[in-house]
Amino acid sequence: MKYLMFMGLKEPWEETIKKMFEIEKKRIKNGENWGEEQILPIYNIITTGKSFMVVDTDDPVKLAKYRNDYGGVLDIEIHMIQEFSKLRELYE
Repeated sequence: MKYLMFMGLKEPWEETIKKMFEIEKKRIKNGENWGEEQILPIYNIITTGKSFMVVDTDDPVKLAKYRNDYGGVLDIEIHMIQEFSKLRELYE
């Protein structure tokens, strides 16, 4: 399944960004980064202080781990998504 993930920085932003990079370094070291499952890289929405990415995983534990690791510094929303053409196939 594909998931659209929105991440918003919690204040204070400067401190949060430093913590976020520390968490990411640890996740990479432990082999917990998304790797090839991240099919759309992180994009920043400049006007809102939010970011988003798309991952493709069948492992809900990875989603929960991501939320757990970053939950202290980011507001995270995870939404299951599907290509419109796949949805259309269900109704034709």
